Amino acid sequence: MFRVYSQKFYDDKSIREQFEKKYISILVAKAKKASVKENISDTESCSLYDFCNTKLQTLLIKYPQHNLPNSFEKLLILPPKEIAKIYCEFSQNINFQTDVIDNFSQIWRKGKKINGKEFYKRDLLDYDFFSDTIAKHIIDNEKEELYTIRTCVYCNRAYINSYEVSKEIKKRQFDLDHFIPKKKCPLFALSLYNLVPSCQVCNSRIKNSKLYYEDIKNPSILEKLFPTSEKYNYDKSLKFRIIPCKKIYEKFQKEFTEFKEMPDYFEIEFEKLNSDSQYYEKESEKENGFDILNRYNFHKKEFLSYIDKARKYPLSYFLMWASNTSLSDANDLREAIFNSKFWNEEKMIFQKIYNDIDSEL
Repeated sequence: MFRVYSQKFYDDKSIREQFEKKYISILVAKAKKASVKENISDTESCSLYDFCNTKLQTLLIKYPQHNLPNSFEKLLILPPKEIAKIYCEFSQNINFQTDVIDNFSQIWRKGKKINGKEFYKRDLLDYDFFSDTIAKHIIDNEKEELYTIRTCVYCNRAYINSYEVSKEIKKRQFDLDHFIPKKKCPLFALSLYNLVPSCQVCNSRIKNSKLYYEDIKNPSILEKLFPTSEKYNYDKSLKFRIIPCKKIYEKFQKEFTEFKEMPDYFEIEFEKLNSDSQYYEKESEKENGFDILNRYNFHKKEFLSYIDKARKYPLSYFLMWASNTSLSDANDLREAIFNSKFWNEEKMIFQKIYNDIDSEL
C-alpha cells in the first residue's frame, strides 16, 4: 500500500549507493566462502560467487538482447525497472525461461560434514543460505531516510520491525517476500529490490501461486507494481471507502445508533482514482492477490467507531473551540481525539484506510 523506500532514498544517490554497497559487500563475502560443484562426481569445486558469474556469462552470450547483468554484484542490485524487463522476456520466451532455470537450478554446495558427506544439493542462489545475512542488512539499516514503512506493504495491518533481545542481537518480526517468486524465476532470488518486507500472513499463507500480475506483459506497467520502485503508487491509485448497504434504509430511524453497532449495514470498497487503479486492484483482489477487503471486514467496527467520533466531533466543533481559545488549542484537542498526526508520523497499522476516511470527513 505504501512504497518501501523513502523519496529521499531515491533522490539522494549517495544514500542509495551506500545502502547497495553494503548489501553487495556482505553477500559477495558469503558467496566467495561457499564451495560448490555442478555435479557431485566433479573432483574440483569453486566458489559460489565464481560459479554464478560463469552462469551469468553463459546467459549473456546466448541472450545479449535481454540486457542481463554481467556480474553477481549487478544482479544483487538490479533496479525494479530492469527486473521487470527481464521477467517479461522470461515469461514470454520459453527458451530463455528454460535456460535461466537450467543454469540457476540446483548445484552441490559444501556444508557440514556428516557421515562422510559434505556436499548437498541446493539452489544456486539459495535464499535460505543468505536469508539471515539479508535480514541483518535490513535491520541494521532501519533508518527514517531509507524506509517509509513500518507495516506490511501489502496489507498495512501488521507491524514489520525488529526488537532487541540483547545489546548485540536483534530479532525480526517480518518476512521478506520475493515479488517475483524465486521458484518461478530463480534469477532474482537475492536481488535486493525484489525483496519486499511483509507479514507472514501475506507472504506465507495468502500469496497465491498464480500471481496477480501474471497477465501483465508490459515491463513499464509491471515496474509500477514493485513496492520497491519509485513508481509504485498504490496509495494514490486506490481509496478505501466505507459506504452504507441498501438494507440500512430498511431500519427505522429510531433504531439508528452508533455506526459501530451496525457493521452489517456497511461495506468496505475501493474507489479507483486513476488509470493505474486496475493494476493495484489486482494486488488486493481475493483470487490472486492479498484479499484485502475481506480481511479488513474483520476490523470494520474499528473503522466505524472512528467515523462515529467524526460525527460527534465535526470540524465545526473545533472551529467553535478555536474561537473561544486558540487555533493551536483546537488543533491539540483534535489530535488528542483522533491521533491523525501521530498515526502518520509513526506509520501505524491501518494508516491508509484512516487517511482515506479523514479525506471524506
